[in-house]
Amino acid sequence: MSVLVPTSLFPIDIKYAEVKLKNGMTGIVVLEEDDAESLKKYEGKIKELHTQWQQPGWKENNNIVRESMYWDEFRGVRDVDFYIYRALVLERFLKVWDVKDDKGQPVQCTPDAVARLDIQVATALVSKFLARNVPTEEDLKN
Repeated sequence: MSVLVPTSLFPIDIKYAEVKLKNGMTGIVVLEEDDAESLKKYEGKIKELHTQWQQPGWKENNNIVRESMYWDEFRGVRDVDFYIYRALVLERFLKVWDVKDDKGQPVQCTPDAVARLDIQVATALVSKFLARNVPTEEDLKN
């Protein structure tokens, strides 16, 4: 195994369902693979989003951390604004997806299109990306 970050993309997929909200609007519910109850509840309505991501190297990671920092005047320190950090992760490392518009036409994975993602979907994707790039104790066991 090389100590260099691979240049190949890696997949992150999510399952979701579109639901009608009480206010008449449509919302998205992101489903977890191990949530049998929700998978059964939304059976027949479940869709999948397939994405491909670039793994960040040292420089790219430092750049987005630096760009997401702000000055906390009350504590007198620089801190990371996690909302900006998540937005930069999506914008910089999400490279390919299979999103289609209302007419069934493919939507290019551009920063403007990524910015229009549903909040639940964007949050789920970033969470899975961060989990993949920060190994847990279980991942480290041989």
